[in-house]
Amino acid sequence: MASKILIVEDDYALSDLFRRSLVGQGYEVELVYDGERAIELLHHATPDLVVLDLHLPQVTGYDILAYIREADHLKHTKVVAATASTAARRAPEIEDADIFLMKPINLRELRTIVTRLLPQNSSSADSPGT
Repeated sequence: MASKILIVEDDYALSDLFRRSLVGQGYEVELVYDGERAIELLHHATPDLVVLDLHLPQVTGYDILAYIREADHLKHTKVVAATASTAARRAPEIEDADIFLMKPINLRELRTIVTRLLPQNSSSADSPGT
C-alpha cells in the first residue's frame, strides 16, 4: 500500500509540481491550498507525511504543525516544513518539524527526504532508477 502524503501549499503550480513528482515515486498525494482546509482534513485523515508551507494566509503552517503534534491520531505523521523566510529557520516552533527546507525546494532533495522518512512503497520498489 502506498504511503499517503498531504501537501499544504498555497502556490498552485508548486503544489502540483510536488504532487506529480511524488506520485511518480509511487506515493498517494492529496493537495490542500490553505491552512483552514488542512486542519479540517486532518481532523479525520492520517497522512504518513505532510509537506507544509509555513506561511499560509489565516491559519498558518505553524498552527497546522502545532495541531499535528498535539493530535493523538497524527503522532506518527512526519512533517517536512518549508518556507522562503530565513527568519523561520530560527523560530522555536520549527523544532517540531521532522525536516525544515528553505524554498525554492529542489525536487530531487524533496524526493530523497520523503524516501528517507517513509517506508518503501511496493510500487516504487519495482521501478528502475528509484
